Amino acid sequence: MEHLKCDAKTFFGVINAFRSLNLFSLLPLSRQEYMVMFVIAGQRKTNPEGSTVSMVTQKMHVPQPAVSRTLRGLENDGYICREVCRTDRRNTYVTLTAAGEAEVQRANQLLEDFHRGIQKRFTQEEADQLMELLQRLYAAASEELEEMKGESATNG
Repeated sequence: MEHLKCDAKTFFGVINAFRSLNLFSLLPLSRQEYMVMFVIAGQRKTNPEGSTVSMVTQKMHVPQPAVSRTLRGLENDGYICREVCRTDRRNTYVTLTAAGEAEVQRANQLLEDFHRGIQKRFTQEEADQLMELLQRLYAAASEELEEMKGESATNG
């Protein structure tokens, strides 16, 4: 297998350059707000009554206090509503309001437009190859991280 011909500094420089693009600056929502609303919208098919805070927290892999803070702000802005579960009062369901639905659709459209703008700069073959390489990069990074965590636990 041929190895990458870049050093760690170059690799992480490119990764950080992507992070600094701040794609979410296109949206009227913060990244966290969009992601919470995106998860709630996505959960609608399997949970028509709404998503619980713990469902959103699990999907996003972020601490519950951060999700709760974001939900409070979204509720104040009229994008979501909360309702205590009638059968189990320990659970609160969160759903998007009509305004929240519209905002998610608008944000999704902006992201689609951004994606199309990028896509037109590549041939289909290049785009397919890039996606395959990115998926392989993610898998390799994930495997390496797990291996290093395992070694750290064994040596520590």
